[in-house]
Amino acid sequence: MFVNFDIINLLIIFLNNMKNFEVIDKDEMEEYDFKRIKEGQDIEEGVLGSERKRYEINKLEDYVPFDEAIELVKRNKFQPNEKPFPKDLRLQIANDLRVYLRQLDYYTAIGSPLDKFHGIDAFLELNLGGDQIIRITLDITSNPNKVNHKANVVFHWPKDGVDRKNDEGKATWDKIIEEVSLKIEEFIKIQAHQRGLDIHSLNEEELKKIKN
Repeated sequence: MFVNFDIINLLIIFLNNMKNFEVIDKDEMEEYDFKRIKEGQDIEEGVLGSERKRYEINKLEDYVPFDEAIELVKRNKFQPNEKPFPKDLRLQIANDLRVYLRQLDYYTAIGSPLDKFHGIDAFLELNLGGDQIIRITLDITSNPNKVNHKANVVFHWPKDGVDRKNDEGKATWDKIIEEVSLKIEEFIKIQAHQRGLDIHSLNEEELKKIKN
């Protein structure tokens, strides 16, 4: 049976947005996000989103090991008002890999110990069922020459920002989505091959077990 993942994934996004609906003017919110990104006021947070619970990490003894930092982020997952970039990125990857959007979860780590101590700005997890998860860590930078990084995928964001309201900005946005999604998909395929996993859409019973 043919499954149109494009329509299904778009429907899931719509339903999730309704579930997380808040009385906020959409144009006002998008304009606010764009200004923050364009003016360089915390590019990471403006593009990727921030933790619902902010962390105070000022002392050396506050150090959190990597695995614990991952779990801490997952327990404080930022749900409402998912930023446009991770939303578009997830949809692109899900469609390219022919999996359901629910299988691909996104977490922002901005402001968390994972960000502070391990250099990870965000990560995605692809659920292939049976507790089989492929995790991809992300690092965003406005420095095109950055070479020292700890994330699986590093991508550049223009210092002047990206205005999706004009044709040039929309083209830049789409190009970044395409480039980053291809890097992530390549990493996922390599990991799947090394671990002997099959990238596939889950059945109805497997989807019910996903908590997101």
